[in-house]
Amino acid sequence: MSEITTISHHKLIGDELLVGIFNEFPVNKPFTMKGNIHELLADARENHRFKDLLTNYSFDPNGQMVWSPEICDAMTNLQLCRLITCYKSSYYITEGMRIRFEKFIQLKLTEQQCHELQTMAKLIKDIIII
Repeated sequence: MSEITTISHHKLIGDELLVGIFNEFPVNKPFTMKGNIHELLADARENHRFKDLLTNYSFDPNGQMVWSPEICDAMTNLQLCRLITCYKSSYYITEGMRIRFEKFIQLKLTEQQCHELQTMAKLIKDIIII
């Protein structure tokens, strides 16, 4: 009997989405947000872009700004783990972000999902000052 193997898509959870995005940013180079990352990701999900990557992230459009509790929690967790640091309103990606992605997240993803994360990171960079 021949074995049939299929590659299942891993659904990103917790901080995995942001780790995948920030993995594409330069290490120890300051950047500031000049736009709303929540709004960008909500628009991408609403337009069915990156639908597979955003499955486990909800967005609340009520209030002054769109926000995601999962993205807020993920950003807080990354700061608590010192994978991203904030100093004088600038953020810095640490080497730990790369290690976390390569050792724990990238191995779970398909090549297509990795490509989509890279594309998403390029969109995020459009709202970032580097």
